[in-house]
Amino acid sequence: MRNDSGTTLAETVMAFSIWSMISLILIPASMYISQEREKTRLKHEAVTELQSIIEKRAYKEGEHNEEGRDISWSASGELEKACIEWSYKGKLEAECLYSFKP
Repeated sequence: MRNDSGTTLAETVMAFSIWSMISLILIPASMYISQEREKTRLKHEAVTELQSIIEKRAYKEGEHNEEGRDISWSASGELEKACIEWSYKGKLEAECLYSFKP
């Protein structure tokens, strides 16, 4: 059975199914990927900053705050620990790096 525009009911149902699949699966997945990309970018920036500070040995033991990121340092024996914390969508994220004293 064809309607006035020349399409059949089967073609209409198939088109509706395809659009439903796109809107229910692909759009939320692309939004999730976009959020994860932003989270990864922030983590990369934080770790790069931390590595730069460690390489320059420009730190003091204790806690510091730079550009909205909390950096903490501690040392035990020959091992130094540097951690950086930042907030992403209200959730606290953290990454720690370890190095040996020269």
